[in-house]
Amino acid sequence: TQSTIPSSSSQKQHYYGQLKLAKKASEQEYFAIVNQLKKVDRYTDVYPTFIDPDGIPVGISSLFNVELQSSGDYELLTQVANTYGAIIVRQNEFMPLWYTLSSTESALDMAALFYQTGYFSETEPDISMIYPLSCPTDEFFANQWGANNTAQMGGSAGVDIKLCGALHQTRSTGAVINVAVIDQGVDFSHEDLDMSSYPPIQNHDIVTGGGNMIRGPHGTAVAGIIAARENGKGITGVAPWCRLMSVSVPFIGWATPEISMLAADAINWAVDHGADVINNSWGAIKVPSLDKAIARALAFGRRGKGCVLVFGAGNGGYRTDVEYPANDNPGVIAVGAVTQCGTRKDGAIGCTDNGEGYWFSSYGPQLDVMAPGTLVPTTDISGEPGYTPDKYIQNFWGTSAACPHVSGIAALILSKNPTLYGYEVCNIIESTAQKWGPYVYANKAGRPNGTWHEQMGYGVVNASAAVAATQRVDVMGILYYLNISNH
Repeated sequence: TQSTIPSSSSQKQHYYGQLKLAKKASEQEYFAIVNQLKKVDRYTDVYPTFIDPDGIPVGISSLFNVELQSSGDYELLTQVANTYGAIIVRQNEFMPLWYTLSSTESALDMAALFYQTGYFSETEPDISMIYPLSCPTDEFFANQWGANNTAQMGGSAGVDIKLCGALHQTRSTGAVINVAVIDQGVDFSHEDLDMSSYPPIQNHDIVTGGGNMIRGPHGTAVAGIIAARENGKGITGVAPWCRLMSVSVPFIGWATPEISMLAADAINWAVDHGADVINNSWGAIKVPSLDKAIARALAFGRRGKGCVLVFGAGNGGYRTDVEYPANDNPGVIAVGAVTQCGTRKDGAIGCTDNGEGYWFSSYGPQLDVMAPGTLVPTTDISGEPGYTPDKYIQNFWGTSAACPHVSGIAALILSKNPTLYGYEVCNIIESTAQKWGPYVYANKAGRPNGTWHEQMGYGVVNASAAVAATQRVDVMGILYYLNISNH
């Protein structure tokens, strides 16, 4: 493959290609090949390509970047560049203290030499990561704009959670993460929710004390967004290799007796039975018992590292308050719903109508992030108990749909590094969010993870960036440690 990099210092275009050796070369053979290639007139530079821990090729070029300490240091940059035979290629349009330079010497060496002068804030070699993205081929994945938005639903291309990149980094690797779905129960007989490849995990009905009970289709729809298998059928969940735990609660209407205490019991049960992430696509009336159950999960879940609790912000009409419990428990992640156009779901404005103009994603000072919440394809209970006669619904909506996208991302992060504390997972999700929409994001007291806006939080979650920002650990070493500590 070839790409061009324009240069202000020359009218020539610079082309980069990859050369793969037919067999593994020794160090001596490698340098002999490099020297031979350098003698070819049309090859100006030859550099190695490295393979990162995820198996992704990482290349360097003749370019490196330098950050000035102040805008008055350009002359100093020119002097140092002349000393080392480097050429100033361009100034960064958005970060004017940053300059890109080129050199016939190693970019790694040049970045180090410039930094060692002590004259500059930062230097770095140009790193080019080549992601041969492989998107799922499941039947309805093409409709999942929230995973990979190509404007297929009339929105804006690119407004999505970058799922293909995240799955490329995590596919078939990492720890098995348990995601509890506190909801109306999950249909595990569904072809896309088969958990049989993992050791069984206990499911629970909070009323009867027995196993999983299905009281409606909502929980199955939520579960599909989190963990529908990448199996060629239906849809692909955000974390298709995680393990689901169903904790069923009678969320069948506002008149359900003791519903807040039952929800608290469900959270406590999930914590005590191994949940790593707890998805809560529901709201409730504020009561101390529910607050204390949430606090317990944040403090004592996952052997003291804290569960990741994800709540929907609510579909609150014109109200400007995030709904409870998301609005009164700062350790949880409060998730709003974004449309395929990159705007908060706000009635029938522009492409946000989607035939769902009677609801609005709640917002306000407690909002953390946004995720896809309109026209979301997901799993459904077949027949009369479900939303449709089919096994899938193509237009699930609400912050109920947005919330499980974030739970899935939390599971991906923990699968790469299960030693993280719950709050660290939240920080990664928030700090890697994308700033979509016609909103002016700004720094705000109490919001340390980047710029923020009351209608969008930190922005639209980015699964690929979140996984990339997570440091991988040796999973086998962790499992060995945990096994030893249990004896």
